[in-house]
Amino acid sequence: MDVSSANSVANPEPVAGGVPDNISLAAVLEALRLCTMGKNPDSVMAGEKILQSCQSHKQFLAALGAIICDDAQPDDVRTIAAILFKNNTDKFWRSGALQLDEPTKCGIRGNIFQACFRQGNMGAVKQAIAAVGKIARFDYPKTWPTLVDDIGSKLSSDTDDETKCRAIKLLHECTKELATKRLPNDRKAFCNMTFNIFYPVVNIFRSTLALVRKGPAPGSFSYDQYVRQALYSAKVLQTLMVNGVRDHSQFQPFKDYWTFVGDDNVIMGLYNIAFELEKLEDFKSEAGIQLIVSVRKIALRLQRTALSMMEEHALAMSPYLLRIISQMVALVFGDSSSLNLPERALVTGMNIIKVFHSERAYRSTKDDPHPESSHLQIVRDSYFGQPNVIAMIEVLVTKLLPLTPADMERLTQDTEDYCNEIEGYDNWKFCLRPSAESLLSALCYSNQDISGNKIVELIKVTTSGHDVPMIVKEAVYLSAGLAAFHLFDMLDFDALFRDHLWREFQDKSIQ
Repeated sequence: MDVSSANSVANPEPVAGGVPDNISLAAVLEALRLCTMGKNPDSVMAGEKILQSCQSHKQFLAALGAIICDDAQPDDVRTIAAILFKNNTDKFWRSGALQLDEPTKCGIRGNIFQACFRQGNMGAVKQAIAAVGKIARFDYPKTWPTLVDDIGSKLSSDTDDETKCRAIKLLHECTKELATKRLPNDRKAFCNMTFNIFYPVVNIFRSTLALVRKGPAPGSFSYDQYVRQALYSAKVLQTLMVNGVRDHSQFQPFKDYWTFVGDDNVIMGLYNIAFELEKLEDFKSEAGIQLIVSVRKIALRLQRTALSMMEEHALAMSPYLLRIISQMVALVFGDSSSLNLPERALVTGMNIIKVFHSERAYRSTKDDPHPESSHLQIVRDSYFGQPNVIAMIEVLVTKLLPLTPADMERLTQDTEDYCNEIEGYDNWKFCLRPSAESLLSALCYSNQDISGNKIVELIKVTTSGHDVPMIVKEAVYLSAGLAAFHLFDMLDFDALFRDHLWREFQDKSIQ
């Protein structure tokens, strides 16, 4: 099929006559062009009908690949072609009537891989990268053993920064797809790949992160690419260490990575960098704001990686928890409000602290002979002694549990919908108030006497005061409900309800 022959199509002949048995590139290209005519619904419907018919032909995927690689075609046409290619990959790669033979697959693989690194039209590039990830799930390592080497060649020192960005994003898509395979041979292949690429990806992350932490150089346009490389390499590392490392305690690159993240205070450092960038005039534009968001995303990705590791490989993280918990305590309970942090940063920080208290593997005692128990005890002694727990509970109840103006507005609009969302399964992983509730419950479980006395004290202060805002009262009463099991012998719930809660329910003046 010749791409240039598509230029000779002057009218949508296939619309009237349908698609022939052996489809031509011109027919597919004309159908795609019809689909870009958004102001003409009839043309769009005609194009969609043709494309639907074309999908039952083996030549369809090859035609789409050729169009994606043709720089002469309009961007919107190539983008639609890339979306169709990604969405139809499974159909032509799986066993079935439309399955392509290996030589055809090989040619298509080569074309779509090169399309990931073509200049311009980022819409088509993003879809092509996702399509390569899908193909990798079928073909690596059996029929595409050179995939990792092909990507590695694009990460060499003599390639430009944009190519490196796309290569590390492509590696992320491939590892994300490969990590979902569960057959023993597939797991073994993924572990072998992890062993080979983990250290090089760590080097990419550390080198680009160093450039991110230096800040943008005057007159340089590479800062955005450094940020993207650091973000996608962090995503790759998360996938590899959670799914591909056989023995974390014996894998030195893994140990070096978390030692670096902890000792260099990387997470809090990135949030500070983002805050400082907000002060620069060059970052007031929409592109600058998005760049700041991406810097925060790197820090958030490191938090989420730590959380995933604590949930999936708890003991492997114990030697590094002291520094990680240190940053999370500062993030959640320190003076972090001035950093303009996203809500997800606070939520993930609370989740990390919560998992430390709720994960069974972390509930060791001083007499536990397990070697990791000493690390866990140091964390408890350093950050969860009585004064610290009391301070944390006060912050949770008085600052993080009270309803926000947005919560109040939603409550007045649809109370039932709001309550169903807040009480949803695993909602503590994503929303601020449920996350604060979950952390408070975990602290109460781990420190029953300390937490019980503090909550009783807050209740006494709240019920004896005359000018206490209602949202603060609601948060204090909520904390009593969350810790009710531990307050059974410390608080008279009947008196609390009769003398305070019931009277406030009856007071119609309270808004």
